[in-house]
Amino acid sequence: MSNFVKFFGFSGNVITNDSDAESNPLTVTEVNGNAADVDSQITLPSGALLTLNSDGTFDYDPNGQFESLNNGETDSDSFTYTIDDGNGGTDTATVNVTIDGVTDNTPPLLPISLNLTTPSLVAMSVAKSTPLNLLTPNLFT
Repeated sequence: MSNFVKFFGFSGNVITNDSDAESNPLTVTEVNGNAADVDSQITLPSGALLTLNSDGTFDYDPNGQFESLNNGETDSDSFTYTIDDGNGGTDTATVNVTIDGVTDNTPPLLPISLNLTTPSLVAMSVAKSTPLNLLTPNLFT
């Protein structure tokens, strides 16, 4: 997955690529082995939030659980679902989610209060020790 998943999550449909030999409509009947969790938001063991609806649509929210991942680091998450064709045919599958870490830019500590009345050179250490040179008076107040 991507940084987008790391922070914002994603949506999809788990039965899009599932089919029934008799072309019966498929319905999700269990999430992680529990029928009561269908159509409800649940917390996965990772701490992420999942809503998996009976029509197969789902929303996956990382819920801040993967924000500590940096470049080159990965983590994974998963959930299972069971589908039913309404005529006794069922099958269970697992959705695996891989989260790739992206090192975040560290914002400067706020509030920054500088009151410069004449042009001067000011060096501050912000964003992981990147020097910032301010040549404009009253840039931050």
